[in-house]
Amino acid sequence: MGTSYTVLFDLAGNPVTPPTLKTLRVSAAGQSGDYTFDVTGQSFQDMGWTGEQFTFVANSAQTTLQFLMLNAATRWGPAIDNVRVVPEPATLGLILVGLSCFCFHRRLR
Repeated sequence: MGTSYTVLFDLAGNPVTPPTLKTLRVSAAGQSGDYTFDVTGQSFQDMGWTGEQFTFVANSAQTTLQFLMLNAATRWGPAIDNVRVVPEPATLGLILVGLSCFCFHRRLR
C-alpha cells in the first residue's frame, strides 16, 4: 500500500483496419492514462512498436491492472506486448534496505 509502480509496455495497432488512431487506456488503483498509436505506414511485418510507461501508486495489498481499448466502433484496436510492472527506484531501495537489515539481524543470531 502506498508503493509506486511503473508499468512498461510496447504499443502498436492493427495496421489493416480502421480507425487509423488506436486508443488505449491503462488503469490501476483508481489512476489511468490514455495512449494513442497511429498505424499510418505500418504493416504486420513492421508494426512500429513504441515503448510506453504508466506510473501508479498502489492503494491496497492487491491491485488490478487493466488495459482497455477506447475504439468502441471496431474490434481491431491497439496491440500490446512485453508488459512489465516494476517498483519505482525509491521503493526498490527501501525494499533492499529492509531486506539487508533482516539478513544482518538473522546473521547475528
